Amino acid sequence: MSEQAPWEQQWERVQRWFERFSNTAGGRAHNRHSDSYQDEVYAFFLNCFHLKDWLKNDPASAVAAAGVENLVAGSTALSICADLANGSKHLNLTTPRVGSGAKVGRRLYKLTLATGSFPRIAADYAVDAGGETYDAFQLAQDCMDEWAAYLKAKGLLT
Repeated sequence: MSEQAPWEQQWERVQRWFERFSNTAGGRAHNRHSDSYQDEVYAFFLNCFHLKDWLKNDPASAVAAAGVENLVAGSTALSICADLANGSKHLNLTTPRVGSGAKVGRRLYKLTLATGSFPRIAADYAVDAGGETYDAFQLAQDCMDEWAAYLKAKGLLT
């Protein structure tokens, strides 16, 4: 069994963060502070956007490096992802890709109480970008779909 290329490790990391986000969107045991769930949203978008840097810097993914910036620039979902990642990383976004940038907006929590166990929570986040409001989880799904299609088109995924 061969060792994974660095870009593959990052892709798997993105998938793990997506799974955590999915669990929170769909409902999970509410056993931590509510801000922890929003942290998962930011962690997903940070790791998702920075996959492009891993593709650009890993010789094993050189075939994908040339077009990766065009992919992000041409994708609404990945451009919003970039603004969320860079805005959360740098606080002030100096060169937004979408309007004046993207921010996590409204948060809705659904709490289900259960006897003898942790209550369950489902969190629904909105992202405000370019004068529009997007469902954060759908945006994450769109990013995953676009990355998977790109990696397949470049022959990096089967």
